[in-house]
Amino acid sequence: MKFASPICAGLMIVLLAGCDRPLKDDRPAGPVTPIPAALKAGPLEQAKAELAKNPAAATMTDAGGNTALHYATYNGQLELVELLLSKGADADARNKNGQNCLHRSVNSSNAAITKLMLNEGLNVNGRDTFGRTPLMMALMGGHPNIVQLLLENKADPRIRNQDGMSAYHQAAGAENPDLLAVMLKSNPDLNDRDKWGNTLLHISAEAGMVANAKLLVEAKASLTATNGMGSTPLQSVQAVQGQARVGGHDAVENYLRQLAGLPPLEPKSKSKSKQKSKQAPKAEGDAATPSEPK
Repeated sequence: MKFASPICAGLMIVLLAGCDRPLKDDRPAGPVTPIPAALKAGPLEQAKAELAKNPAAATMTDAGGNTALHYATYNGQLELVELLLSKGADADARNKNGQNCLHRSVNSSNAAITKLMLNEGLNVNGRDTFGRTPLMMALMGGHPNIVQLLLENKADPRIRNQDGMSAYHQAAGAENPDLLAVMLKSNPDLNDRDKWGNTLLHISAEAGMVANAKLLVEAKASLTATNGMGSTPLQSVQAVQGQARVGGHDAVENYLRQLAGLPPLEPKSKSKSKQKSKQAPKAEGDAATPSEPK
């Protein structure tokens, strides 16, 4: 895929939800035992039977450093989470990505599990190996209720990950505008810059998220702020071309053009394939040209 600028390329890479990189595991090597499936996602009675046979299964780790509690919190299994905790599972155990069970719980929409992890005393602003906080992980999971819960428990949206992105930047490029709407309640600096100089509106524009762009404009985001390339949000979305440009980019550009008093984009011309379909059919017996199927 080709990008219009290094800024656009870098931004789109960072906004990808699964941006994990290969990690070197410096912990001492130890035995790796597969975690029984019932301890990851239930059913509960089967999980109880597994723990009765092997109580140590509550704390064993797999090849990724995950415990059964990592899986149960991620899968939103509240009763299973409570069972594992009662059997000595450590909610603050870290997997190979440096994530504890609070980081994993926010990928589920089950707020009761996230509350339980917070009640276990886990740091609401703890970072994983990539500098990501539970709030950042919740935005990746796409659950506004979890984002709201973390903010109410003093999650800091200004913390930046190792790519220089804060939770505000992440929300600006998210597909679900409800995530940004929740984040905007915490009164962010709308002109806060990422490491490429992009404001929140630049990020929404380059990601093609028109609903997010509208939320930011309504919140008085600057239309004329320039990023590290000297581009305004309108110029940034205009620079997105080729395969990187999807339908949302046209919508954002037309919205920003309207605010700037400019005419909308011209309708795209009909594709060559449609034009061909309207041409008169060849007479029977005509030789096919090299550009036509025989």
